[in-house]
Amino acid sequence: GCAWRTLLEAYCQEFGPEEKVLLVLKVKSPTGGGEVEEDIEAMSLPPRRAPVVITVDQNVPWHQMGALYRSVDCMVAPFRSAETGTGVLEAMACGVPVIATNWGSLSQYLDAGVGYPLESRSLVEVEGGFPGMKWADPDQDNLRKLMRYVFSHKTEAKKIAEQASEQIRQELTWSQSASKIAELLNEISGGR
Repeated sequence: GCAWRTLLEAYCQEFGPEEKVLLVLKVKSPTGGGEVEEDIEAMSLPPRRAPVVITVDQNVPWHQMGALYRSVDCMVAPFRSAETGTGVLEAMACGVPVIATNWGSLSQYLDAGVGYPLESRSLVEVEGGFPGMKWADPDQDNLRKLMRYVFSHKTEAKKIAEQASEQIRQELTWSQSASKIAELLNEISGGR
């Protein structure tokens, strides 16, 4: 999942209430209960902070996602798990600057030429997960630095996002994906 607490803390530490910035935080509740609101309350965030809009368990229909992506200046995805990063790739295809954890399958698409890779402090054991299961611990200081950089360099970030869009739309077409699957199936079957 996403390290939304890390993102919220980094954002509140980096941006002040006088800055023209807004964090829209989309969070999925692990149990569908009210624990997200309780967790946020327990964080004791400063009362005077840059504005935050938090949505919990709100699903956006797939046909509206492109409009959502294009309505933001940057997508920030401090993933902990080795996500497939579908949302990140969709945002990149829409020409949106992306800050995302440089770990897992995303690392093969996200580099400094097309986005803003977020460093991890380390890989840590997943609490309550399978023995030996680990996930990334996104670096909060690096996240603050990257958010500030994109905020302060919007023109450059947009150019990088346009390069990302071009790359994603060229490399991740349906026919290329189908060819890769066919190659894997051919390998599995031994060429039969």
